[in-house]
Amino acid sequence: MLDTLVAGTTDPVVLAELARGQVRKKIRALRGALVGRFDHEHARVIGQILAYTGFSTRR
Repeated sequence: MLDTLVAGTTDPVVLAELARGQVRKKIRALRGALVGRFDHEHARVIGQILAYTGFSTRR
């Protein structure tokens, strides 16, 4: 989900569909939680953190 945000997708419905496991049971609440402000600066910082930690699935 973070990789998708960093790539520029901010649609809460699209992002919520990426949820896995137990979170899928609360997908409606997740959609609501994903509504908000996420700009290019946020994407840059999260992208750097993902790259640093090695958690990014983007190659």
